[in-house]
Amino acid sequence: MGNLSGPFKDIIPNFRNYKKSLGYKYDNINQFYKIDKILYENNIQNLNNTKLIFDILVNNEKNDLKKKNNYEALKQLYNFMEIIGYKNLYFETLYFNETPNFKATILTHKQLLSFFTKLDSFCKNLNKPECYIYPVLFRLLYSNGLRISEALNLKISQISLENQWIYIEQAKENITRKLPLSSSMKIVLEQYYSKISIKKQIYLFEINNSKLPKSKVDTIFKKILENFEVSFRIHDLRHLMAVTSFNLLYDKGYKEDWILYYLHIYLGHKSISSTEYYLQHTEKRYKKTVKKIAEVYPDIFPKLGGVDNE
Repeated sequence: MGNLSGPFKDIIPNFRNYKKSLGYKYDNINQFYKIDKILYENNIQNLNNTKLIFDILVNNEKNDLKKKNNYEALKQLYNFMEIIGYKNLYFETLYFNETPNFKATILTHKQLLSFFTKLDSFCKNLNKPECYIYPVLFRLLYSNGLRISEALNLKISQISLENQWIYIEQAKENITRKLPLSSSMKIVLEQYYSKISIKKQIYLFEINNSKLPKSKVDTIFKKILENFEVSFRIHDLRHLMAVTSFNLLYDKGYKEDWILYYLHIYLGHKSISSTEYYLQHTEKRYKKTVKKIAEVYPDIFPKLGGVDNE
């Protein structure tokens, strides 16, 4: 994370302590360090001109994602600063488009199996314990729809193989949830436990007695995708889990609103609207939906035969 040298160098440590005193984890405050560094590099070392601070971090930022991240971090800091007595902090209320500007890649079942095959083959050449870690990590991301941060923060104490569940504590938006483990994922974890010094670990995935860093995961993932048939992101495994689960339940006759409600809790979303974005209409689901509608309302679709059939 580096050292704090900008105008928030005394604010950020106190802000973090305040949040932790309220029960929040706040182990990762990189974004707050980033905005402090940006201001320092722009020769802003005090809080005399908060209008200029807002302009540098938000109004003058061209990248939409960076602008939003800076805005949210600054908003949190200013809320805390007002609590401890700061006044007249310049801040504009802005609204951001919540629709992501990317589209997830939804792998076919064949592509998913191909990915796991390549993953397993690649990991055989890695040193211990990495050769064991990544096959388990990526299967867990898919089977339980976890965010990568949730998987890397998962502690041994949050897993019960006997009861087949994992406990995700205070993840994004401070949401805690308990998730079932499938029988196949349980077997994968049991095999993993037998190969590593599980009793000596705090986190499920560790290297050199430390939590596995995301940077290593990104590097391995990039290498695995070299010459792979399709490009996708790690987070797309979470999308794939949501779509696959939806289609399985839909095919069994469950109503869409019920499935959405279940999935939004399972995925750790605050609102169902967030879950809806994950559920892209696969061709299989689309065809079945059209067939169902046609059976109930046979005359609402135009006939495309010859004139005699009209």
